[in-house]
Amino acid sequence: MRSDPAQNYWENAIRALARRVNFLGWLDRAAPGVFVVGTVAGFTAYALRRIGSGEATAESTGAVDGGGWLALGVAIGLLAAGGGAWWRARKTFFNAADARALLEHRLGLDSALSAAAAGVAVWPAPAPIPATLRWRAPNTLGWLAGALALGLAGAWLPVAE
Repeated sequence: MRSDPAQNYWENAIRALARRVNFLGWLDRAAPGVFVVGTVAGFTAYALRRIGSGEATAESTGAVDGGGWLALGVAIGLLAAGGGAWWRARKTFFNAADARALLEHRLGLDSALSAAAAGVAVWPAPAPIPATLRWRAPNTLGWLAGALALGLAGAWLPVAE
């Protein structure tokens, strides 16, 4: 176990920054896939409701209720979208060295963290870390909001008879 509180502080900050960058990079790549899943789920839910809105019900015709299959399809689609996004983003993920370099640049530490990690200098004293990232969310949030809106529309819009 490390006994230097400064080292613990900076290594935790570096890991947290790398996790944030990696999560946001993954989310940016996953959002279009989630939109596709939400769109297909919305249209499918609406179609299933429309088919079931006639006088014949699933029980009387022997048809299989599609709700469970729809939920399974959505789960598989979301897993595929998330996995595909991870596969595409994995080469751009930050490691500890990348996050350390970004922190040094943003905080003006002049390679102090890298030198300390290499063992040639002491760790700088812990200091408050200002916001080092700015996420430009409108595109990603637009994809996710569209997926949610279409999925909910398919589930709750009135069905024409």
